[in-house]
Amino acid sequence: MAQKKSTKPSRTKASKAPVKEAVKKETEIKTDAASAPAAVDNTPDKLTEEKESAAKETAATTPSKSSQVKEKATAAKEAVTEKASKAKEAVTKKASKAKETVTEKASKAKETVKKDISSAKETAKAKIAKAAASQETYFELAGEQILMEDINERIRQAWLAEGHYPSRLKSIKTYLNIAERRAYYVINGKAENKYVEF
Repeated sequence: MAQKKSTKPSRTKASKAPVKEAVKKETEIKTDAASAPAAVDNTPDKLTEEKESAAKETAATTPSKSSQVKEKATAAKEAVTEKASKAKEAVTKKASKAKETVTEKASKAKETVKKDISSAKETAKAKIAKAAASQETYFELAGEQILMEDINERIRQAWLAEGHYPSRLKSIKTYLNIAERRAYYVINGKAENKYVEF
């Protein structure tokens, strides 16, 4: 037959050890509690002395902590002031360099503008002198002298008689046909086979 296993837990040495330790600790706590009332001195004088000594200790350590904080604050303030003065000096140097650069560039630009203006004045004077030069063109036909400006004026008058505005006249091209005694013209690039006789 098969043996039946027991459902009860077996008691071994390992399971008895925690119980013994708990009992031992309980005994120690009881003995400490019994001796504790004798060790504490609850007299009012003793309590006052302890409070005063604790207050003196606190007072002695507090000023040193506040002086340390003051020293740290002073050191931080000095560091910030030093950094600010260095930054101010750097900004001042950069600003003066930028001012010098701008002044130099402005003077160069001023000189360039003066040169450009004088050059433009000279060019304008040359163009005016060229335009002001008197020019007359004549051609002879059968013993008769004909001024080219007279022909161009007839062409302008013919164009204006057609109802055009003088401000719209930009260019005149004249073609002379001597055999027919006609001056064909093109105004503003439009050829319309129109002519004036001379």
